[in-house]
Amino acid sequence: MAIVDSQDASHKAASAALEHLIATRWHIYTSNWTLYEALSHIKERAKSGGLSAAKALRDFADTQSALTILPVTKDVESRAVKLFWDYEDKAWSVTVCASIVLMRDLTLTHILSGNHHFVQAGFTCLY
Repeated sequence: MAIVDSQDASHKAASAALEHLIATRWHIYTSNWTLYEALSHIKERAKSGGLSAAKALRDFADTQSALTILPVTKDVESRAVKLFWDYEDKAWSVTVCASIVLMRDLTLTHILSGNHHFVQAGFTCLY
């Protein structure tokens, strides 16, 4: 969300991180849940471009060959909900838990995020 929301405090850092990933030919993964959550939150932010910003993210997701959108299957969902309840001391959302499950499945170590919840789970945030 920070990438498409120019009013976000992390916009510059997130945009620079994305530009670096694209320039150095990293492959980027996201889940359909993360994409839907981002689209929903961005669309409701009228001051940040709202609908047009959400459309820009949708178009980016549709056209970026370096991006793979991973489906949250029933198995991933089940493990994410289990992780959510296993870590009652953490303020992790079920969507974050689904991302953690997918990242662990793919043995990914870095995430294009500044969300400290991913650091708590052992990942490296890129901004």
